[in-house]
Amino acid sequence: LLKQIICDQYPVILVDEFQDTDPRVIKTIACVERYAREIGHPFIAGYYGDICQNIYESGVGAQLFRLHRGLERIQKKFNRRSSPQIIRVANRIRNDGLKQKSIYTNFPRGKVICLIQSTNDRDALIEKLKACWNISVNNPLDCFELTNELVAAKSGFESLYSFFKQCVYYKSGRNFELLRDHVLSQDETKLGDVQKLLFRLMTLRARIKNEDTILSELLPINHLTPELRNMLNIANIRSLISKLRELSGETLEVYVDRVFEKYQKGDLLYDRCIDTVTAEEICSLSDMKDYMLKYLFTFSDEDTPNEEEQQENMRFIEQFLRTDMETITCWYNYISGQKTQRDVTYHTFHSTKGHEYDNVLIFMTGRFGNRRPHFFTDLLSSVDANAPASADSPDVRAARNLFYVSVTRAVKNLCVVYLLDPSENSATIQAALTQVFGSVQSISQNIT
Repeated sequence: LLKQIICDQYPVILVDEFQDTDPRVIKTIACVERYAREIGHPFIAGYYGDICQNIYESGVGAQLFRLHRGLERIQKKFNRRSSPQIIRVANRIRNDGLKQKSIYTNFPRGKVICLIQSTNDRDALIEKLKACWNISVNNPLDCFELTNELVAAKSGFESLYSFFKQCVYYKSGRNFELLRDHVLSQDETKLGDVQKLLFRLMTLRARIKNEDTILSELLPINHLTPELRNMLNIANIRSLISKLRELSGETLEVYVDRVFEKYQKGDLLYDRCIDTVTAEEICSLSDMKDYMLKYLFTFSDEDTPNEEEQQENMRFIEQFLRTDMETITCWYNYISGQKTQRDVTYHTFHSTKGHEYDNVLIFMTGRFGNRRPHFFTDLLSSVDANAPASADSPDVRAARNLFYVSVTRAVKNLCVVYLLDPSENSATIQAALTQVFGSVQSISQNIT
């Protein structure tokens, strides 16, 4: 009955970014499609995406065609984003038989550079590229880094990332795997509970400062009680805006304290505005500390912290709350994708998915985190695009896809820098990179 209701109500179901969709979703749609065919009801399932852009372990990826059989595959041969020079490199990375070409006949010629560097002097290279590509605030350089710590440090919120990394929750079990998305995801829905709360507080702060903010962005007008709707007159709205604009503070602690200083003092519109931001049972700075203690220092029932440990955890939280608002703002700008006055912006490889940038600089190493010491090294040893995709091990496929996604974010100019470890064979690495890029330079050569 449920299958019939679904296919009758939704005769067409389209799934975007199918490669990162949970296999259970695919199984469900396939089940509905088979049933619709059995009872003669018209039903179409369409999956949009790219198997080579499957970069999350939870995604269905190439299993799609096994879990939902009988699909007609339509190849997307045209690339509307990148210069032909970048597309040529991308075609040498993917090995599923698809070779794309630019949809344009007159796309401006792009620049592709590949370098091998035995030193870790990123800043010197960036300065060379800035001069070569005329980098400015209006023509920024976007750098892709493999480590979350480096991205956080270069983006101005190293202490914030360090705080969350050291929290007990992210040291428990496999929760460390959630850290990247919980702190650095530019999709708000993927942030952790505490990070979402911080993000909403900072969103309120940003909207108050923006002269173009409309009232519905501060108050859920469509969901107000009749009593609150009757209070929406000019005088009360002006009073609300005035109170919100008075909120300030040099540190997160001071700012949050002032937000709740005016809370539950008789102004129902202000209270509703803050309720929308917190979305939790938080009525004071003290409540917020307890909330952070609950979600960041969670123990199992068998391992309840003693009083001394609880006090130490609370001191750690209080120290974090003394973080200056400039640091929190840097984090907020990174998450929300706010345009800043920086001419160089940093990203993790994963966070760039779905985005595009005119000038891209990618820093690669053989390893990817502590758990994958040969992540890209193994890929380069089997990077030949003529080898069948079925020959890739799961780790090589993951590395190939992540490399492909990163390269295809570039629109005009691309520079890939391989930071060589002393234990690696430079000749082997250079030969593999030459297969992909055509030529490889050393950092000592002039970049043109």
